[in-house]
Amino acid sequence: MPSRLRKTRKLRGHVSHGHGRMCKHRKHPGGRRNAGGIRHHRINFDKYHPGYFRKVGMRHYHFKRNQSFCPTVNLNKLWLLVRGTRKTSTPTSVTEQEQQMNEVDTLTLQPQMMTQERNELRGILANYTNKDLNNRLNFELEMVNMEHKKVMLDLQKFPKEIRETLYKCKELTEETVSYSILHNQLLSERTQLKEKVSMLREENRKLRREQISLQESCEKVKNLCDEAHEKIYELCAEERQRLDKFGLPLEMQKCSLSYKSTLPGAVIRTIDLSHSDRFENLQHDLELATVQDESLLQTDLLKQ
Repeated sequence: MPSRLRKTRKLRGHVSHGHGRMCKHRKHPGGRRNAGGIRHHRINFDKYHPGYFRKVGMRHYHFKRNQSFCPTVNLNKLWLLVRGTRKTSTPTSVTEQEQQMNEVDTLTLQPQMMTQERNELRGILANYTNKDLNNRLNFELEMVNMEHKKVMLDLQKFPKEIRETLYKCKELTEETVSYSILHNQLLSERTQLKEKVSMLREENRKLRREQISLQESCEKVKNLCDEAHEKIYELCAEERQRLDKFGLPLEMQKCSLSYKSTLPGAVIRTIDLSHSDRFENLQHDLELATVQDESLLQTDLLKQ
């Protein structure tokens, strides 16, 4: 065999993707022509493989001094290719696997459910086939009777429940009536207390007016008493002078003068005592009225 054919035999199965026919070339002994022809050395025929048209991450040959070819591999490019394919393929593969697992689970559950339903139907059919028509009718009648009994029991319970509800309604109506009566009573008491408060306020005003008038009258009486005392003192002085002229004894003069001098003081005292008693009574009545007003106002506020 010629040397050229021998070379091709040695390299067959080891040529990288993208090499064409073998030809003599000074720099590229493997050839630079397109793939195809008689001596086609492409191993992978997948068009979607990254090394189909180029030498990306695949083996290529270098020429040595002894006129022989040595295959070499670019590991960095190959590792980048593998990582890129992994990154692009992992999410899609995971989602597809999850969908497939879910479909498998549903497909496994469906036969189980079908078998359970089949067994139940078989049991029902066995019960019906073993019994006669009369037995079947009796069984259905028993079921209907049971349902009828339940309905009748419910109907018997209804009147009891109605009675209980009516009794509760009566109690509630009585309570509402009692509460309404109490409310009316409280309203009437409130109106009465308001009227009393208004009356006491009017009385308090009247008493204050009377107090003012009594104070004015007391001042007037005091002024009159002072004037009377002055007049009596003048009369006493004149009487002394007159007695001195007539030459009466001193004891008679002192008695007459003391009697005359005590008269206005007694009058003033009696007037003062009468006015003071009346004034004290008025003050006591006013204090009682104010206390009652305060208590009534507090009760009104609490009720409101």
